[in-house]
Amino acid sequence: MGGMAFHWYEQMMATFNVNSTYWLNPSKILLATEGCNCPGVSPGDWGRAEHYGRDVLADLMNWAQGWVDWNLVLDSIGGPNHVHNYCDAMIIANHKNQTILVQPSYYYMGQISKYLVPGSVRISSTLNIALPANVTSVAPLASGDNVILWQCNGSPTQRWVVPAAGSAGNISVLGSNLCLAASVTNSVDSGENAQLSVCGNTPSQTWSVPANDTVGSIVTKLDSTCLEVAGSSLQNSANAQQANCTSGLNQRWLFNSTDSTIRSQLQPNMCLTAGWSPVNAQAFRRPDGKIVLIVMNESNVPISFKVRDVTSTVKAFATSIPPHAIQTYLY
Repeated sequence: MGGMAFHWYEQMMATFNVNSTYWLNPSKILLATEGCNCPGVSPGDWGRAEHYGRDVLADLMNWAQGWVDWNLVLDSIGGPNHVHNYCDAMIIANHKNQTILVQPSYYYMGQISKYLVPGSVRISSTLNIALPANVTSVAPLASGDNVILWQCNGSPTQRWVVPAAGSAGNISVLGSNLCLAASVTNSVDSGENAQLSVCGNTPSQTWSVPANDTVGSIVTKLDSTCLEVAGSSLQNSANAQQANCTSGLNQRWLFNSTDSTIRSQLQPNMCLTAGWSPVNAQAFRRPDGKIVLIVMNESNVPISFKVRDVTSTVKAFATSIPPHAIQTYLY
């Protein structure tokens, strides 16, 4: 059968590459073979735990069939390591005083690995939520982060500032110094990935947009290519890229002046999203027939929602998730 192993240590993972690789030959296995938080040991770091949860869920969403940690246990400085590349682990063992420290990442991993048993299959799920206006704390954005399509939910990562119609300029994430870039390498290849970079006046960051609340193309000055949804996908985490301009709906966008979103005309409830959504949910069916629903909230506010399963005898139930938390439901 064969397959491909991959790993990285970026803050926001380039999962669009995993997705693209899967579609080259869906019969092959994709396996994330090495992950960790670096540098060194950071005791009690819940931010690193969120990084782990985000990495695992993003890989699984983009067709990975497993995820392997680099080290389950390391010593108090993040070793031993013969090249002094010290990193964190879920369990830190202090050999001098014979104690162990169980890190927050241990519990995040447990919320996934304890319930998502071998043979489980990811199943279709839809997350329709509206984040409250006071959401301010989300996964930190950085230059090089991916730009994707995600269901509109009021996240700060879905709010943009665009140039006036008829002029060209930056498309920036509201309240940040990060802008949409046709490519960080100034490549002119069709299919080049769209990412964030620090705002400037480069051709790759200069776009023309349709008038507010009007459907049209978003065109880069770099090479007059258009922003599009790769493969016309309607899945959360679908990639945004530049491509030769066509009349396809996957290249048609609307800037909503009321909520500052840029909405795809493939489905008006799908928004251009910087980096990652602060709330993510994925569902799986286990070999025993039970459903596993993993929900992760990286925002600074609690989120109330209702779970509805159209295929199960469990029709619906209402619940909530605290800020900066991960929860797993099994039924």
